[in-house]
Amino acid sequence: MAPAPGQAMGRWLLLGLSGGAGGGADGGFVACRPLAGGGEFAVLTTRRLLCVAAPAARRWAPALRWAVALEDLLGVRRRAAPPHRPPALLVRPG
Repeated sequence: MAPAPGQAMGRWLLLGLSGGAGGGADGGFVACRPLAGGGEFAVLTTRRLLCVAAPAARRWAPALRWAVALEDLLGVRRRAAPPHRPPALLVRPG
């Protein structure tokens, strides 16, 4: 069975960020969702939540916009909303 489009995009973005090394520094891939406005994706790994900008053409490398370690998240909760909405994130104050 072929991976879902979001999985394929997320794995490709992680591979591009790691320079082809497999993305081990960010942990294993969990999920990928497109962000509003297009061109950026939220990529969840076992260690981090990343915001990654995908290039318009796949010949350029993706760019990391920001990342947060999962242990730095104070809590993650899902509001009573449609399942396609991402969870609301509360980040521990720095």
